[in-house]
This record gives sequence, structure tokens and C-alpha cells, in this order.
Amino acid sequence: MGYGRDRELFKTHNGGAFDPLAMAETAIDNNLTFLLHHHRLARIGEQHALYDNMLSLTGYLASINGHLAGILAATDNDYHQQIAEIGQKRFVAHLIQAAANESASEQVRAGALLELKRSSALSGKEAESNAHQLNIVREINNFLADPTSVKVAPAPSLPDGSPIGCGEMH
Repeated sequence: MGYGRDRELFKTHNGGAFDPLAMAETAIDNNLTFLLHHHRLARIGEQHALYDNMLSLTGYLASINGHLAGILAATDNDYHQQIAEIGQKRFVAHLIQAAANESASEQVRAGALLELKRSSALSGKEAESNAHQLNIVREINNFLADPTSVKVAPAPSLPDGSPIGCGEMH
């Protein structure tokens, strides 16, 4: 009954039905992949070293984290709150990857580690009554205790899209 799932559809977390939260996670992760790529982070650090008026690496990471926290604090809609929580979760996942990436510069790993510790401290204040914040703190603390033990779950991948030259229904 209906159409089967294929490579042109977004991956889901809910067993095959339309999953707008998985789509949001995919979109968020796609953006964070570019914003938090270790080469980009290294260039941000280098630019700040050369030009004082440029944003520092730690300032850049804190700015993204603050923006995500601000979105989460400003929403009173449960659906929007879940999307904001996904954004924080993926941000932490990317920080963990940057801090553990042996190909990244020492400055990038240190900046990611500092932002992880800041995030843990901020989230820790709310972890007693908030499951999302408790999970964030647990992920960060597990990584800080043993960086090799944490395996970051990938976000659902973007669908491939229609084949090139396939302008009609198939």
C-alpha cells in the first residue's frame, strides 16, 4: 500500500513514517558540518591571531552555542523545543568529533574541549530536572573521562535525490 521507501526519501527514526524531526536533524547536522569543520575552525583561529578585530575560535564556538541555547530558551512550543534540543545535541556531537580529531590542530582540539567543558557546566545546572540537559552532560562527561569510549551517532544522511536527467515521474 502506498509508495515504498527508497534512496530519495529522508531517513527516519520512527520506523518509516514521515519524520519531520529526523529531517530537522539532517538539516541541522548538514549546516554544523560546514560551520564546525576542523579546517574552518583552524582558519578562524589563524585569522584572529592575525587580526584582533576578528572573532576568536573560542568566541566563535561560544557564539554558536549561545545562539542555540537562546533558541531553546525562547521557545514555548514543544515541537520547536525538540528541534532546538536536536541542534544542541548535534553541536555537542560535532565538538566531540573536533576535540577527538587527531588531524585537527591543537588549537582546534583545545577550543572544542573548552566549549565542551563550558557546555557541561551550563547544562549541569539544569540537568536535575531536564532529560535533554542530563543527556548532554552525560555525553560530555563520558568523553572527558575517556575520549576513546564515546562513539558519536551520525545524523540521518541527506537523501540522494532524483537521478540526473529524470525530469518525469518514474
